[in-house]
Amino acid sequence: MKTIQLLFMLTGLVLFSSCTKKTPKFIYLDKLSEKALFSGNTYGYSEVFLVENPPEDKAIRDSLKLNYFMKNRIDFCALDGDIQEYVMSFYEKTSCTSYYMDNEEDKRHLIAEDCEDYYMGMFYYERSKENPDIWTCTYPEGIIDTVYCVSQQVELDTIR
Repeated sequence: MKTIQLLFMLTGLVLFSSCTKKTPKFIYLDKLSEKALFSGNTYGYSEVFLVENPPEDKAIRDSLKLNYFMKNRIDFCALDGDIQEYVMSFYEKTSCTSYYMDNEEDKRHLIAEDCEDYYMGMFYYERSKENPDIWTCTYPEGIIDTVYCVSQQVELDTIR
């Protein structure tokens, strides 16, 4: 009898814990997302997102970020001609990164330095120097994507 009660208690605990898992949520930090001088004299555009309730499994987390990126990335073809780089960065939502939700205008603090332990990755694209209508993903490794802009519209997107 005690074995059956213990089994029911464990089953209930497993069901309760699986029901309490929360869905991941992406939070856009608009004041940290902007056109800025990146390196040297190169302008870039950066978008920063917090991820609330990220999955623990790295493969699932990476897939979730890629899917979010593909659905929500900026229109490369609409970027100013002087922008040569684009970055979409992800950080886990914690007390450290949440500071930037309420104090985003405080440029004295850099999320990349202050909260580096909660960095979850990024997507990084560069505009071709030979043809400014072509953008290529250079990070993360393993992602192959080239965006071709023709008449200010994406003609072909080859993400793999």
